[in-house]
Amino acid sequence: MDRGITFTKTITLVTETCYKCGVIFAFDKEYQQDLIRSKNEFYCPNGHQQSYTGTDYTKALNDAKEKLAKAERERIYEESKRMEAERQLDKANKKLKRVHNGVCPCCNRSFENLRRHMETKHPDELKNFIKLINNPNKTTSENAEFAKEKGLVFLNQLTLSEKKKLNY
Repeated sequence: MDRGITFTKTITLVTETCYKCGVIFAFDKEYQQDLIRSKNEFYCPNGHQQSYTGTDYTKALNDAKEKLAKAERERIYEESKRMEAERQLDKANKKLKRVHNGVCPCCNRSFENLRRHMETKHPDELKNFIKLINNPNKTTSENAEFAKEKGLVFLNQLTLSEKKKLNY
């Protein structure tokens, strides 16, 4: 058997004050955590029984859990809003691509002069379509080129009488 072997262990002690007699005493931090979780009773050196009621610890724990749950709900909500916006953008881009190819967004037929068709057959839809071509994801010059190519106009290019005709 070996003699003279030395073991070293670091123990963190936490202090408590007896609620009844005021004596200060200490115990291992891990033991304190177990007492807080289990709410078991312990005694001061003078024999006064006491326990952690859990109000401060439980309240802090519940508050932290609620904050985490709220943050998770907000993250899920923001993610769903972002996904819905992406779906709407994809839908608008698909419609815009079809219009680029001369397909009427209302009746799905192809036309050489889409503007004339929209003015005569779908005047109410034309004003909604004009909003669509003013896509914020494209530059003004790209929108202008597309509008000129398809025979369409921007709202700021319409005269006052044309805007009144389209109910703007």
